[in-house]
Amino acid sequence: MLWFFQRGNEYLRIETTRNRETGAFALTLYTTEGPEQTEVFADQGAFEARLEALEQQLTAEQWTATGSSLLPKQPDPRPH
Repeated sequence: MLWFFQRGNEYLRIETTRNRETGAFALTLYTTEGPEQTEVFADQGAFEARLEALEQQLTAEQWTATGSSLLPKQPDPRPH
C-alpha cells in the first residue's frame, strides 16, 4: 500500500508491505530530503500501532495526505 503526503514543497511517501514467507510487515518512508527509512515488524499489532502513531505525528507536523496510489480518496461519482 502506498500513501502520499505533502507539506509546502516537501513530499513524503509511505510504503507498507508484508513478506509472504516470514509474515513480517515493513514500513518504508521516502522523503525529498534523504535516504529511505525502513522499519520491520514481526507482529501485526506493533505494525498497526506504529502506523497509527506515524499518522498522528504527520498530522501534528502539518503534513497533508494527497492520496493513495491504490485507493481513491473519494468514491466514484458515477450513478448506480
